[in-house]
Amino acid sequence: MIRTVAPKVAWVGRARTLAFCVLAGLVAASIGVLLMANPAHAATFTVNSTTDAGDQSPGNGSCSTGVFIQVGPRFVRECTLRAAIQETNANDNNAAVLDAIHFSIPGAGPHTISPASFLPQITEAVVIDGYTEPDASENTQTVGNDADLRIRLSSGSVNAGSGLWIAADDSAVRGLSITGFSSGDGLILSEDRITVEGNFIGTAPGGTQTGLGNFTGITVQGNSSDTIVGGISPGARNIISGNIREGVRISTNPGEARNKVQGNYIGTTKNGSDDLGNGAAGVIADSSENLVGGGTPDAANTIAFNGGDGVQVGDNFIPKAIRIQRNSIFSNGGLGIDLLGPDENFLTNVSTPNDPGDADSGPNNLQNFPVLTSAVTSSGTTIRGTLNSTPNRTFTVQFFSNPSGNEGRTFISAMSVTTNGKGNAPFTFTPKQTVAVGQTITATGRDAEGNTSEFSASRAVTAS
Repeated sequence: MIRTVAPKVAWVGRARTLAFCVLAGLVAASIGVLLMANPAHAATFTVNSTTDAGDQSPGNGSCSTGVFIQVGPRFVRECTLRAAIQETNANDNNAAVLDAIHFSIPGAGPHTISPASFLPQITEAVVIDGYTEPDASENTQTVGNDADLRIRLSSGSVNAGSGLWIAADDSAVRGLSITGFSSGDGLILSEDRITVEGNFIGTAPGGTQTGLGNFTGITVQGNSSDTIVGGISPGARNIISGNIREGVRISTNPGEARNKVQGNYIGTTKNGSDDLGNGAAGVIADSSENLVGGGTPDAANTIAFNGGDGVQVGDNFIPKAIRIQRNSIFSNGGLGIDLLGPDENFLTNVSTPNDPGDADSGPNNLQNFPVLTSAVTSSGTTIRGTLNSTPNRTFTVQFFSNPSGNEGRTFISAMSVTTNGKGNAPFTFTPKQTVAVGQTITATGRDAEGNTSEFSASRAVTAS
């Protein structure tokens, strides 16, 4: 008798096929869930060349121009800054999975990257870190700057536009020298929570060179909020100097706010005291609720030797509350702080006069400045004066000393005053430190919202 087994074999085969399909479906579903939970991945692209070639295949996850270069005994794929940006833009990620652009260019450096045309606008979150280049190091000094920058981005053409345009939230730029973009900006920042720290914008890695400036050092524009230029640690300090126009311009859309400029040298060399001024203002703030300086010594900027005002508060959007706090502002060609009144423009450099009761409006509400009546030093220093402003309000008066002039080189201290029903707040202030006879004293007034005045007229310190 012949036994037939074909039906059983066929059934077993069909069962195995069905099981395989079910298993494959489960695996595919699992992968789909994982991809949905992790829709992006972080990537690090390491620039190893100063050339300007583009990426061979943007979006494949590998930075490569299609050329192999020799690095030591090995041949590796060439990755340029342009190619790295292209790959970053093609990698759809988010703030939780930041891409990074690092540097490892052979040789001692500094290495100069000179784009012949616009670099791609950065549209995906990335940290560009020049301090990853071998032998580069951050600033460690509380006063001065000993950062060793090894990567310089410098225009190779008048058509190269701006150095970097960052249009991606949560990005950062560190450890670069950016120079020579005379038809554009060193940096343009146009989205939220961008950090710019430890860079030299407008001067070479030596931190003293002139004639290398960008048209504007840094422009914060568009929808940018909560962006920080600098910071409160020594390593965060930028040198923003030698640019053709202003060092920093904040000109964001209405409603965008809380941008900060802190801890920088704006208009000086890297030692913080020698002249490397920007051609126009040190800082221009044309939009609302931003902070220049801060409440602690390490947040203060040094803003000096600029061709125009130290800090200019413009009226593009009639801004509210540009808080200007504790900075060292001196030797600028215009006013130390200039609130542009109704008949002024960015070239006038004219102080806006006080008005009774401070009823006028404009940039920073055209906040009245204090009037100093005496500054006398004997065993200590006593400063007297009056602030006239909005009645029955509390204000902060900041005091500064200067070798001469009417800016604010050295922050002394601050006090609170409250105006009476007529808007007057007489004050007598004795700071802890004695101010030498012959120095000048200036002061600013600031309301509770942060609207900061221009500097007062100076009062020379006399002996009792």
